[in-house]
Amino acid sequence: MEKKIRRIGKRNAEKDFELSESEFPHGDFALQSVQIDHTPIDVLVVDSDSRLVTERPYLTVAFDSHTRCVLGYYLTYDKPSRLSIAMTLDNCVHDKSQSLEKVRIAFPSLEEQKFVQLEQSAWRDVYGLPFTPLHSYFSVHCSQGVTPDRYQFRMLG
Repeated sequence: MEKKIRRIGKRNAEKDFELSESEFPHGDFALQSVQIDHTPIDVLVVDSDSRLVTERPYLTVAFDSHTRCVLGYYLTYDKPSRLSIAMTLDNCVHDKSQSLEKVRIAFPSLEEQKFVQLEQSAWRDVYGLPFTPLHSYFSVHCSQGVTPDRYQFRMLG
């Protein structure tokens, strides 16, 4: 932002970085609007046989616009796609006990006290379907141009 302030002035630079209600919908209550973001993770994964660096993993995260709570995530080597959105949403609507069990298996050296803290955290019970009045569409906002077709998220029931 400092470069932008020097180039166009402080007032104009702040306008470029502030959020606008008209540009991005914010939720008035929990699960009304879900934001999904994809990002490559800054880690180097090395192949155990060849000792060469493999691809960078991507993290897809969904969070609630109103509460700003992380609802779900998906970690993969594939570039962001509809599949990563679907898997993230799948993680959003289920309780996190399966995810916590995967952590226990993947990290057996994790201190028992840390794992107990994870199991007893409130995040375990963060799940649910986004708000859908009369089977309408809920609001999903994706970054980096990976936007699913609207009909794919129509709720049935």
